[in-house]
Amino acid sequence: MRSTKVTPGPCRASVLHSHYSIKHHRGLAVTSLLLSASLVAMPFQAYISETLPWATALPVAHDLSNLTVFNQTALATHQALYSHSTLPDGATYVFDIARNAHVCRHVLSSSSRSPLSLPGVLFYGRAMVDLWQSFANDSASGTWHQRGTYNPLDSAEYTLTYVLTQYPYPALIWFKFLWRIGSTVLLLTLLWRRYFSPLMGLAHDLAVRGHRNDLMPEHTWRYELIAGDPTAPLLVDPFVVGAFFVDFTLSPHMVAVAMLRLLQVRDVGALCKAVLYLFRMIWFACFSLVAVNKLLKRCRLEHVFTEVDPTWLGLAVLVLGPSLWVINVAVPCFLDAYRYLLVCFYMTNGLVQIEVAVAGAVYILIIAMIPLCFGLRPTPFCRRRRARRVRYSSFLYNSAKNRLLFSLVPALRGEENKNFGGSIYLLFRRCARAKAFPVVNTRGADCYLLCYCDNQSSDSIVEIVTGASAYCFNHLLLCPLHASPWCM
Repeated sequence: MRSTKVTPGPCRASVLHSHYSIKHHRGLAVTSLLLSASLVAMPFQAYISETLPWATALPVAHDLSNLTVFNQTALATHQALYSHSTLPDGATYVFDIARNAHVCRHVLSSSSRSPLSLPGVLFYGRAMVDLWQSFANDSASGTWHQRGTYNPLDSAEYTLTYVLTQYPYPALIWFKFLWRIGSTVLLLTLLWRRYFSPLMGLAHDLAVRGHRNDLMPEHTWRYELIAGDPTAPLLVDPFVVGAFFVDFTLSPHMVAVAMLRLLQVRDVGALCKAVLYLFRMIWFACFSLVAVNKLLKRCRLEHVFTEVDPTWLGLAVLVLGPSLWVINVAVPCFLDAYRYLLVCFYMTNGLVQIEVAVAGAVYILIIAMIPLCFGLRPTPFCRRRRARRVRYSSFLYNSAKNRLLFSLVPALRGEENKNFGGSIYLLFRRCARAKAFPVVNTRGADCYLLCYCDNQSSDSIVEIVTGASAYCFNHLLLCPLHASPWCM
């Protein structure tokens, strides 16, 4: 057999040498990182309202074996600690961090007979309401309530002081701290594996091979990669939602604190903390989306659910969450219904006992129903026609927040006939089963590639479906077809 000399081929380094220049859009890259940072920081966002484990006061609880002794001891202690002489003048809310106590004050008239707007009214049992009404009718001074002690000349008004002292379990607060560290690590891992690592690999492949196979060597091509929002697919990730669900269910005592801060309006800082803490209830809405997503996939009913826009979902929870508590104390019938939920477990002994689990479950159910009411509604015909007029490769075919972000790039606002890609959404429209998450709009994770030839703008803008969006495919359906969802 005749021998043949084999010429060695190029080494790996020369094959993978970059032939094309590629850069990232700085503005959208920074925005993408900020959105990721806001999601990663959300587990520790709770410490804006909560205290860190090593700074949490652990007051000694009073004797709970005898209710009468407990009432007398707690009353004497709180009257000595929080009075007109010890609290700041005019302050309606004070947090005593040394004793983990939240103090609310409200000036009332003796002619008032309605418990609306009273501090802590959502936790009043029947005995507390009866006590308040009898106190309003009592004209005696200097008794246990110390009426008339500080201003005996004015008997028409008095100051109601409500004190909520919490006795946390050290093991629980440290467990939540460690759980939040684990949640942060989980978020960082998912963001890297499902978005930023594929994005860097995509940039490397474009630098080596370009965006087409038939590029002429006599032309110089350069690219600008516009990153998207990597957080949208994680809103319906079962592991992420489960981590936040456990986190929030371990903190019902902080919901009570948030309500106290919310229902007073003079301390704006405390009010903002309450709204921000209640915004974490959005994960209950995401939990309902995950559950419905599983049900739709099992029953093959993906086509009956309209994708939920994460932007509008966040705004709805931000507004509706605090508004529910305000309505409860502002409308008498709502307050009566809430009180019934507090004592429905203790109908025979409802004077001195309340149970917040039922009322909290109803509140969680209302929050969880927000995205379902949106997704199960019939889509208006005019909206369907408008959606069909928008090209799938256009940045306008996106959620509200990402339309605003992408509109900051002038090149994306050009003629739509220059755009390519996005055909996978045509597949989603014709075959809803191809979507792994039919319940939420995840198009914000898509990237856009601006192509320039010989330092001039090209006639093409290519939409790149990144790894985060590829994760949103139903691979059980596409893999047997040998379909690649990377760039369509």
